[in-house]
Amino acid sequence: MKFINKNTKHKIIENLLSKKLNWTPLGCLSITLPNNKEFIFGKINSGINASIKLHNYKLFKSFLFKGPLAFADCYISNEFECENLTDLFKFYINNKDQFQGTFLKYFKIFNYNYLRKLLNKNTINRSKKNISLHYDLGNDFFQQWLDETMQYSSAHYNSDHKNLEDAQYSKFQNINNLLGLSKNDSVLEIGCGWGSLSQYLFNENDINIDAITISEKQLEYAKKLSLSPKSNSCSFKLLDYRHTKGLYDKIVSVEMIEAVGIKYLPIYFKTIKNRLKPNGYAIIQAITIGEEGFSNYSRNVDFIQKYIFPGGVLPSVKQLEKETMRNGLEIENINILNDSYEKTLQEWRNKFNNNWVNIKEIGYDEKFKRTWNYYLSYCEAGFAEKTINVGLYKIKSI
Repeated sequence: MKFINKNTKHKIIENLLSKKLNWTPLGCLSITLPNNKEFIFGKINSGINASIKLHNYKLFKSFLFKGPLAFADCYISNEFECENLTDLFKFYINNKDQFQGTFLKYFKIFNYNYLRKLLNKNTINRSKKNISLHYDLGNDFFQQWLDETMQYSSAHYNSDHKNLEDAQYSKFQNINNLLGLSKNDSVLEIGCGWGSLSQYLFNENDINIDAITISEKQLEYAKKLSLSPKSNSCSFKLLDYRHTKGLYDKIVSVEMIEAVGIKYLPIYFKTIKNRLKPNGYAIIQAITIGEEGFSNYSRNVDFIQKYIFPGGVLPSVKQLEKETMRNGLEIENINILNDSYEKTLQEWRNKFNNNWVNIKEIGYDEKFKRTWNYYLSYCEAGFAEKTINVGLYKIKSI
């Protein structure tokens, strides 16, 4: 488009906004261009009110090649401002079908993101690299905005909880109750994070626990946790789940399945089956995506896969059901926890921003801040609008 001068380009954009983006949305969206011209779609206070203010016109050019990822890239690069990202994402989710009926459906000419996904498969070596890119940002960083339990997964809220830490301990209690542990039981935690769940289970019960992670930073932290003196043991190890051996009475895995990858789901559940004693149980907390959106999602790299969790993929509930049945496992119960995750993410985002001065001193810049605000708001909107779900699954070996 070099042969078209800037003024002409800008008028084309204004024409597209005023004539082609012609629909009646649920809620209201305000778009303010760099020349301060404002375009309002929908009625104010008719639902969710969202607004963006563009600093330049790069967003529209970026849309040609990246589609929805253009929003992320341009926000992170400070090409536009948005007072409430969560509301913007909610607005988009509520009007997604109508968006696809506008001129925006013609954008994203090239699908180079599919190639990126094909090249980032979760082999054992690649999994370790992918995990390191995220969790090895540093324990100091995560300590700035997680609660004292260092749980990087949804808490379990109820009306009695006054803060995030209380709700995280509620999760520990719920998992403990579902496991139904007996004296001297053996437990495997796949993806133990910083170790607090295994610490809790060990201190509350007279059992043996093997807790594994492939993050060196997490292992370093977990090994310093205080454990009650007992005859049994709680052992933290740097180990991929595919390399585990032996049999266990119970297995627990909290929001680790998202890092497995669709190709390796059969191996993940086969490993659980092979590690469980007859009639043993596994408790898995998993984030899933709706079946209707999975096909497109699985063929593209979204914001989280590009910027936050390389190699991460959300399975659908049908895939979980298929792989459990195929591997001699049965889902006995599912408890959906979307409201809890929405609150958890709000708490994380607020604490992240309140402690930004400390995070900045660790060595992170404004671009990093915008990336993580985008990420936390993106997830919050997804759970609020139920495009993604989180559930606690009780699975029996049959």
